[in-house]
Amino acid sequence: MKRLALFICLSLKSFLLGEEHKGPVAEAYREIDLKIPEANQLLAEGKWTEAVRLLNSVHPKDQRTVDQSQALASFMFQLHPEESYELHKEVAAAHPDLEMPNYLWAVEQHRRGEWKGALASYRVASRLMKDYAPTYGLAAECALRLGKVDEALELWEKSEKAQTGTLEEFETEVCKIHGPQPKHREREALMTRAKAGDFDAAVGVIELDLEWPEDWWNSGPNKNFLQVDLATFAGLKEPGRELELALLAAKLVTEDLEPKKAKQILSDAGLLLRKPVLPANGRVLSFLITYIHDHEFLPKETLTKNWGAVMRDQAKKSKDPELHNALAWLHLDSPELESIDLQDWKQTGDARFAASYLSGQMEAEKLTLHSPQLIQALKQFPDHYVVQSLPLGLTKRESPRYRSALIETIKADYVKLPRAGVIPRPSAKPLMQAFHELAEISKE
Repeated sequence: MKRLALFICLSLKSFLLGEEHKGPVAEAYREIDLKIPEANQLLAEGKWTEAVRLLNSVHPKDQRTVDQSQALASFMFQLHPEESYELHKEVAAAHPDLEMPNYLWAVEQHRRGEWKGALASYRVASRLMKDYAPTYGLAAECALRLGKVDEALELWEKSEKAQTGTLEEFETEVCKIHGPQPKHREREALMTRAKAGDFDAAVGVIELDLEWPEDWWNSGPNKNFLQVDLATFAGLKEPGRELELALLAAKLVTEDLEPKKAKQILSDAGLLLRKPVLPANGRVLSFLITYIHDHEFLPKETLTKNWGAVMRDQAKKSKDPELHNALAWLHLDSPELESIDLQDWKQTGDARFAASYLSGQMEAEKLTLHSPQLIQALKQFPDHYVVQSLPLGLTKRESPRYRSALIETIKADYVKLPRAGVIPRPSAKPLMQAFHELAEISKE
C-alpha cells in the first residue's frame, strides 16, 4: 500500500527544505508515518474519518507543537485540505521569518484561489528562500489573476533566472495545487450507504475506484480499493445487473486473468453479444469497452456496431459525461463525431466535448471569433486550456485582443498543464513559451 501513503503526504522536500525546522519536523513526520499502514487500511475500507482521527491522535491538538502541526499538515494536504489549510496558517503565523512555513501557507491560499493572500505569502517566502524558481513561477499566476501583468512577467523572468529549483519541480508544484483531489470523504459516504444495502451507492464506490488519483497528475483503477469493494459487495443478494457489471469491472482489475478466462467471463455477462445490455454508469461502461478493445476481444468496428446504437439510446437520457465520452470515442474517425460532440456538450456541460467540437470547427475553417458556440465556451470554460487557446489562432498578433487571449490561455495552462514528452507528464514548456510571447508583445 505504499502508493497510497505517498499520495497522502506532501513531498518530503516540501516540509524539510527549511533547515531551521529540519530536526523536529522530521521527527514529528516519522512518528506520524508509523501510522500510515493502519491509516491506509482504513481508507481502503472507506473509513476516512477514522483515518484522519488516527493521524491526529499521534500529536493531540491540545499538546501539539508548531513543528508537529507542520508535519501533520503535510499528511493532511490531500487527505483533509481544510485541516491542512488551518495548520499551515497556524505555522506561518508562528514563524513569519522562516521560509518553508510561508511557502506552504502561500501554496494553501493558492489552492483555494486566494490570489492576493497567496501572492503576499510568496513574496515573503521568496525573500527568505535561496532564489527558488518555483516560488516565482507560482507567484506569477497569482499576479496574473489579479491583473498585475507586469509583475507576473517579472516574476516569471525571475523563475527562469533563479539559481535553485527546476522546471520539473515547478510542474510538480503546479500539479499539487491544481491537480486531482482524492474523494475520500465522498467515498466514505457512499460506502456507508452501500453497506446499508444501497446498491446504487455500491456502484458509486466502484466508479470512484476505477478512476482514482494515483499521483499528482495520473489516475486509474485503484487495485487495493477495488479488492476491498469486491470483498464487501460480492456477497450481496440479488445485486441487480448494474452492480454485477461494476463488480465484473473490479474483478477484471484485481485478478490476473488469462485472456481466455477473461473473454469467457465477458461473454457469460452478455457483453460480447450483438445487442448487449450495457451498464448505465459511464465509468463502468468506459472501463469495460476499453478492456474489451485493448484485449482485442472485439475490434472497434464491431464495438461501434454492437454497442454504438445502445449507447446512443442511453446517452439521450443521461448526463453522465463518461458515457458520452465513450460514445464519442467510438466515433472518433466518423463524420458523426461533430454532431455527437455538440450534443454531448449541450447535455453534459463537459469541457472536453466543447473543445473537441470547436477544434473540429476550426480545422474545417468554420470557426470565427464571432461564432456563438466559441463565445459561449470561453465564458463556460475559463480554465480549459484548449478552449481558451482557440482565439489565438483566429486573431492577428498585432490586435489588442491577441494579448488578452494569450493571458487567458496562460491562466488556463496553469490549471491543467498540457502533457508532453516520451513519458507524458504535465509540461510547463508551452506555458514558458506563452510567457515569452507575452513579454515580447508587452514591449511592442
